Amino acid sequence: LDAAAAEEELRRGLWKDDDPSVVLEAASALRRTLSVANNPPCSAIAQRNFVPRLVELVAAAHYEDQVSVQIAFEAAWALTNVASGSNWDTAVVVAAGAIPVFVAHINSSTNTDLAEQCVW
Repeated sequence: LDAAAAEEELRRGLWKDDDPSVVLEAASALRRTLSVANNPPCSAIAQRNFVPRLVELVAAAHYEDQVSVQIAFEAAWALTNVASGSNWDTAVVVAAGAIPVFVAHINSSTNTDLAEQCVW
């Protein structure tokens, strides 16, 4: 896939609310894209308006629903990777409301993996 097609596939997957397995795969793919060692595309993801959706996915975790927790974990990981980019990237994550969502999971999560990812 070319970059535009790959981006569109990620976008369709992340917003596919009626199929959590598709959302999970898209969140995981985005996290893997941001986890590359050299020049992760933090700013590109921030500029393309993925960050607010990732915050929504972290906020939507229901601890009794393991798939929603897995989605939240992947989305939190992607957000912390974006935040590790430039100062502007960090500001985008903060402005999208990630900090209160992370703190809520740290304070109340029964899933230690998710809480730990939110600390990053």
